[in-house]
Amino acid sequence: MAKTKIARIVVDGWTWCEGQVDNITDARRMLVKALKHKGWPGRVDFGVTPGGFVRIPFRFDDVRGGWGSECDFERLIHPADVAINQLLTNKVKEQLRDKARYLTVGIDLNNTNEKASKETHAELVALVDGKSGKVVHWTGKSYPTTGRDYDQSRTLVQAPAESHCFRKGKQRILILGCHDLHMFGGRGKRSEKGRTYKEARKDEMLVLAMELEPQVVLHHPHTTYSPRIWGPAWGHLRTLLPTVATYASGISFCGKPLCEKKWNCHQTLERVLKSTAQGLVFDIVVPGFPCPVEQRWRKWAASNC
Repeated sequence: MAKTKIARIVVDGWTWCEGQVDNITDARRMLVKALKHKGWPGRVDFGVTPGGFVRIPFRFDDVRGGWGSECDFERLIHPADVAINQLLTNKVKEQLRDKARYLTVGIDLNNTNEKASKETHAELVALVDGKSGKVVHWTGKSYPTTGRDYDQSRTLVQAPAESHCFRKGKQRILILGCHDLHMFGGRGKRSEKGRTYKEARKDEMLVLAMELEPQVVLHHPHTTYSPRIWGPAWGHLRTLLPTVATYASGISFCGKPLCEKKWNCHQTLERVLKSTAQGLVFDIVVPGFPCPVEQRWRKWAASNC
């Protein structure tokens, strides 16, 4: 049986510029540059983009995020599909046809054009058939990021957990949004106040994934600057799902901490790529929007690393 071949469209920088209404034109430019890249390894099984590769505005109005918001997820597919059709013009579809059997596209719907907005939003992932150029499966982030500084437990419109599982013939693929990979991370101490929403989602996802027995996992983080961000979670996933032979995280290389005290010499693109893939994964690097913090880090690294 032939091994699964993946081509990652690695964006060196941001996938969009703050203040843009949408970034479809720029996303198309990056996609075409990757498809024409001399390093593209023939026809692959999957082309993979980062999360938020496409970003469009959407008025959520009565669509609310938070736990239980899966019931509203279907309402977001139409505007996201319109954006995918704008991204994949007939000319791009012709180029894609000979390059990939499938292409994953991370697409964010937002109320504002600010980075890291705390308003209601959604982080979708489209699986596009390379031959037809049509979306054949939709999923998205279903495990909200939580924390003191950035809590999505009330703002993220979540994808249904079962949507992460894709079956086609004998293929079994697990498709994850950004933070979703942490559903397979270390469990830590269980809540003593009763089963939390996060614990319930992790339990549900593990059952679904074990039933799926995936061979391939495709992960769609938004930004990654350190090889340590996803490494532990990938390690846990490999243990929990031993059928997985090939996996890859889509990479947008940017987002280093503003505080220089948190910088280290391991925060390089090469190390990030090595720590976020297994199997026949080929990296096609294209320039994105400049990341000012990354530029500062390079000056720091020149004298510290």
